[in-house]
Amino acid sequence: MIASPTGTFDDFLYALRSFESGVDYERYQASVITEWQIRDWVGEENWATYQAGELTWTELQYRSENSLGFVGYQFGEALLIDLGYYEDDVFYGNGASSNTWDGTFTGKNGINSLDDLKTELQEKVILDAFGYNLNVIENGLQNSGQSLDDFIGQTFTYTDVDGSTVSVELTLTGILAAAHLRGAWGTLNLLQGGNASTDEYGTSILKYVQQFGGYDAPKVETLIDDYLAGVSMAPTGGDDSGSLTLAWAWGSHEVIDGFDPAQDRINFVNQFGANDIRITENGGDVVIEVLFSGSAQQSYTLKNVSLNDLSPSNFVNVSGTRDFIEEAFTTSSDTDTSVPDTAEDTDSIVPVSAPEVAEPEAAEPEQTEPELAVSVENPTDVTEEAPVAGSGQTVTITWNWGANAVIQAFNPATDVLNFGWMQPGNLNVTENANGDLVIEIPSNNQSYVFEGISLSDLSMDNIEALDASMTAFFAERVGSGASTETGETVSETPEADNETGSGNMSEDMDISDGGSDAGGDTTTDVPAADPVEDTHDHGDDMGDEDTSGDTGSEVVEGGTTVGNQDSSGSGEDTPFVGGGTIHAVNSSGADIEGFDPATDQLDFGSISVHGLILTETPDGEAALRNVWGSDAQVLKGVSVADLTQESLGVVGNEHLREDLGGILSWEKGIGPRDADTVYILSHQVGKVTTITDFDAATDKISFLYYGTREQLTVEQDGADLVISTGTTGQTFIFKDLSLRDLTPGQLEFHFDQVMEDNLEVPFGVSQEDVSLVSRTSLLTPDAPAGATTDGHQVREGSTVPIGHDPSGEQSTHGDHNHDDMDMSGDMDMSDSGSDAGGDTMTDVPATDPVEDTSDDVDYVGGGDTITITWNWGQHDEFDFNPAEDMLDFGWLTSDNFDVQQTAEGILIEVVGNDHSYLLSGLTADDLSAENYSALNTSAQAELDAFFL
Repeated sequence: MIASPTGTFDDFLYALRSFESGVDYERYQASVITEWQIRDWVGEENWATYQAGELTWTELQYRSENSLGFVGYQFGEALLIDLGYYEDDVFYGNGASSNTWDGTFTGKNGINSLDDLKTELQEKVILDAFGYNLNVIENGLQNSGQSLDDFIGQTFTYTDVDGSTVSVELTLTGILAAAHLRGAWGTLNLLQGGNASTDEYGTSILKYVQQFGGYDAPKVETLIDDYLAGVSMAPTGGDDSGSLTLAWAWGSHEVIDGFDPAQDRINFVNQFGANDIRITENGGDVVIEVLFSGSAQQSYTLKNVSLNDLSPSNFVNVSGTRDFIEEAFTTSSDTDTSVPDTAEDTDSIVPVSAPEVAEPEAAEPEQTEPELAVSVENPTDVTEEAPVAGSGQTVTITWNWGANAVIQAFNPATDVLNFGWMQPGNLNVTENANGDLVIEIPSNNQSYVFEGISLSDLSMDNIEALDASMTAFFAERVGSGASTETGETVSETPEADNETGSGNMSEDMDISDGGSDAGGDTTTDVPAADPVEDTHDHGDDMGDEDTSGDTGSEVVEGGTTVGNQDSSGSGEDTPFVGGGTIHAVNSSGADIEGFDPATDQLDFGSISVHGLILTETPDGEAALRNVWGSDAQVLKGVSVADLTQESLGVVGNEHLREDLGGILSWEKGIGPRDADTVYILSHQVGKVTTITDFDAATDKISFLYYGTREQLTVEQDGADLVISTGTTGQTFIFKDLSLRDLTPGQLEFHFDQVMEDNLEVPFGVSQEDVSLVSRTSLLTPDAPAGATTDGHQVREGSTVPIGHDPSGEQSTHGDHNHDDMDMSGDMDMSDSGSDAGGDTMTDVPATDPVEDTSDDVDYVGGGDTITITWNWGQHDEFDFNPAEDMLDFGWLTSDNFDVQQTAEGILIEVVGNDHSYLLSGLTADDLSAENYSALNTSAQAELDAFFL
C-alpha cells in the first residue's frame, strides 16, 4: 500500500492545483516538466511577467490553460454552469469541441470574466466543487443507510482496472480528489460497489485516492453547507448590496432572516428568469422557489417579509423579461401567481449537471406542532415528522430501518404526506385487508399503515414530494380508489415528466391485477449514471452474422455487415400486453428471474448512458452492465432479441434511449445492412471479429448500432487496425488496414455520437469531417412526455485521408470527458501519461516534415516496429536498426512523451508512466523520418524537431 502524504488543507489544495494545472514546481525542478511546456500552458506574456518577478508561481497555476480551454484547477464551462458561475447554450461537451468561454459569467464570487477566473478566485470555485460533489455522494449513501463516516478512516482493498489488488485508506481529501477526477458518481460507484474506474486515458480513480489522501480537511458538513448556502457572490455594486444572491443549489431550502426591503436586493445574477423562478407568499413570508424540470426543488424564504413590503426594484439582474416580477405584486400575497409549473419551461434553465440522484430532503424551519397518534412495533423507530406544511400535520416518509409505524389519526382534510426526495421505485403502495393505506419501503424493512384511510380518501393536497416523478405517481392514483383488494399493489410505471427520467427505481414493483409485491429483494442504490442530460448517441459495434456457434470469434471477408444478430431477423415481437412486473435496472443488483417481455417492463429511472450498457453474455442472455466495472444484472433466460420497445419502458436519458434502440435494432435485424459497410458493435461480450478483405477505397465503418459512449479505443497493431470497446471486450480487427488508408467520410456516426459525445476523437479526426447517417429507421424506446430523440441529421464526410491536412493546420476536435456530473476540468497536463480528467494535451500546429537530407542510412523497411505506449514501470532497451526498424507513436501527443539524447543512446520516456525505451548506441542523426510515425500532429512535430 502506498503511503499517503500528510499536510494541511492548503497543502492539499496546492498539491491538487499543481498536478491539475501542470505548473508543478517540484516536477519542473526535477526536469519532469519542461520550461517550454509551462510556457505553452501559461502563455509567453505570463511567463515573461513571472521571470520579471511580477507574478508568483501560484498565479501562473491559475493562468494555466490547455488547448481545450480548461483553466487552472482544470475548470471548464460545464462545471462552472453547474456551480452557478457561468451560463451558455453551447459549450464543451454540448455542441462545442473546446471551452470557448464565449458565454456569460454570472458574477458569483466576483467572477465576471475569464480573466477573473484566472486568479485566486479559483479557490472559491474549487470549494464549491468539493461541496457539490460531497452533497451528491452523501445523498447517494443516505439512500442505502450509509454516510461518508462509514468509509473515512477505513482501509479497503480494491481490484484496480489493470487487475492488480490495491489497499488504500480512504480519507476525505482522497475522496475529494477522486471526485474531481471521476465525478461524484464515479466515486459513489467505488464506495458502494468497489468498482474502480479510469478516465479515457487510463488514470485510475485509486491513484487519486492514494496520491491526495491523508491531508487535513474541513468537515464534510462544512463543505456541503458552504456550497448550499449559495449566497457568497459579490455585491453587484451601487445600492445593490446583494443581501440575497441566487445560485443553483438543488435541494437547498434557505431561510433568510433580517432582509431589509428598504435597502437590500435580490440578485438574479442575470441567470434566473421567468422560467426559473416562482414568487409567492406563505404565512407572511415571501418564498422564492427555483424550478427544476418545472417543479420547485430549491427555495429561499424571506422571514417576516411580505410581498407588500417589497417592490419590483428589490429584484435586480433579472434574466430576460421582468413581467413575472410585476405579476407577483398585482395579485393577492397568498395566491400563487407564478409562471406555469411546466416541464416545457425548463429546457434552457436546468443546469447541465443538475443531479438526478436522490437528493436531500428540504431543510425547512422547525416548528412546534402537535403529534399524530402513532404506534410502532419498535418504539425507537418512530419517524421524525417534517415541519407543518399546511393547517394540519405532516407525516414524513423516509428511511428508518425496521420501523413499522401505524398512523391512527391522519386527517385527509388537513394533513400531509411528505415524501422528500423519495422516488416511486423506493415504495410499494398497497391497501391491506381492512382497506388501510400501506406504504412500504421494502429495501429498508419498513412500512407505514394509515388506519381508516384509503387511497380514494386522499387528494394531491395531501401529497408533498420534491421528486417530480413521485408527484406524477400519486397524481394518477389518489382519489381514484384504484386497486383496493387485499394486498394488491397499486404502484405502476410512473410517467417521466422530463428528459432525465423518473429516477432510479430501486425496487421491482408488481403492477399486475393482483398478487403480492414482486420486489423487496433489491436494495436502494444510487443511479449508476452521470446526471448530466445526455443528448447524443453512440452506435454499437458490429460484425457479420456468426453461424459457427458461440465461439466468441469470427472471420469475415469483405466490407460486409458483421456481428451476431437474431437468427430470424424479422423484427417481429410477441405483442406487448403489459400488466406484469416493473423491474428496476441496477447493474449491481440481483439478476432478474422470470422476465416476460410480453408483460413485464424495465425501469431505467435516471440512469445515464455513461453508467450503463445493454449487453449480451456469451450464453446469449441480455445483461444490464456497468460501463465502468464488471458488475451486471442478467435477464435470466432472455436474449436481447426477445426484448421489445415496450418492455424497455420509458427511458428518460436521450442518449441511453438511442443506444438501447441501436442494440435492439441490430439484434432484430431492423435498419440498414449495407454490403460495403462494417457495423461496429459493442454489446456482444468477448466477441472478436476479424475482417480480412476490407476495401479501403470503397468500404465504410459505421457506428449506427454502437451501444455505448465510453471506452472506445482505436489502435494500430502493426499492419492491422483494431477497434474495441473496453467494457465488453468486443473487438474488430481489420487485417492489413492502416487508419491513414481511410478518410473521415468513411466513418459513419449518427449526430449525437460525435456532435455531443465526440466518438470521433479516438480516430483523431474532426467531428465536422465524419459522415452523419440517420437513425430514424431504428427502434427507439419511448421518451418522457414532451421529450424528443435526435438522430435525423445526414451529412457526407470529408474525403481527405486521415492524417493529411492540406491546410497545414491541425483540425480542432473535442475530447470526450467522463466526469458523471461533468467535472470536465479535471486534467493533468503534466507528467501523468494519462490525463487526469479526459482532456487531450495541447496540440501545436502541424508542420511539414523537414526533408531528410541524410544519406548515412538508406531505409528499406521490413524490420521490427516498436509501439510506444503506456506500460507502467517497464524499461526496455532495443538494438534498433535504422535501415529497417520503425517507431510507432500511435495517438500519443507531444505531451505524453519525451525524447532525449543520452550517453547510452536515444531515450524515449512516457511522461508520468515510469516507462522508457532506449535505442542503444544511436544518435538522432542515425534516424530519418522513415523510422517513425505519429498520428498526432504535435507528436509528429516534436519528433521532426528532434530527429531532422
